[in-house]
Amino acid sequence: MFDCRNDSDVLWHHFKVKLGNVLDLQLLDVLHRRTKPKSKKNKKALPETRDNEYWKRVVNNVERLWGYKKCLQEYLEDDALVSIKDKGSKYMLSKTSKADNVWAVRPLRDSLKSYCAVDTQAMFPLFTILSAGKELSTGRDASTRYVDQRRSYVTLPKSKDYTFNPFLPLDIIDVDSSTTKNTCCTGCERMFPKDEYSTAQLKKKTQLCRVCKCAKQELDNTKQREKRVQRKERSRKRKEYDKYGNSLSDSESDLESDSDCEMDPEREAYLEHLDYQEILADWSRGGCY
Repeated sequence: MFDCRNDSDVLWHHFKVKLGNVLDLQLLDVLHRRTKPKSKKNKKALPETRDNEYWKRVVNNVERLWGYKKCLQEYLEDDALVSIKDKGSKYMLSKTSKADNVWAVRPLRDSLKSYCAVDTQAMFPLFTILSAGKELSTGRDASTRYVDQRRSYVTLPKSKDYTFNPFLPLDIIDVDSSTTKNTCCTGCERMFPKDEYSTAQLKKKTQLCRVCKCAKQELDNTKQREKRVQRKERSRKRKEYDKYGNSLSDSESDLESDSDCEMDPEREAYLEHLDYQEILADWSRGGCY
């Protein structure tokens, strides 16, 4: 399987079916990247130590998980499979898909059938690459913990950002059984040793494990990017208004008095799409300045 957590969670809490004997390819990918170069372009293998180049890219030993599409691109380099995944993903994110609940419609669309087929078609080629020359016992043990990671929650944490994020949870591959796990992370609500948190966090009772810190930082960065995009868009609209909108009343009066008068095509295109209410709202928020 590839990222068995959601499937395991749904099977157990909805149907009381306990998934087991899983070998998760997402974890095999993590193990593969620990000892192999970042991409196929660099053929030189790295030593099996946390001092290698891979761990220099890892912040506080928190590892970023790769999705299925990313693994297809890196290991199989099959553009046709990636294209099918892209088309299916775009359709599922579209307004039409969300409104129609496309997975409940029968017969399924051809694009969704192909999307599902790719999920299984590439499994064995990926397994062949990721398992080559490796002892799979570590992957199997880690998969046993991985399959239970979300299933073990009675109720999921209040913030989904700490549960559904692109980072490998702690104590899945590397487990330290010598420490006492007696302090709960306020993000993912899992138990870790007290020294996982800073003294300041413990005093404020806002302790976050390393993974939850990275998840929070990722969320904050995303919000900042969205704000920058919004500011650029408001600035662009303001410049367009300054360029074409200031002489709007003069242009309209000229057109009324002279039916043969032609408006500048660029200005006409702008006026067709001008949203006066949105501009006024931006002005009231001070967003254009």
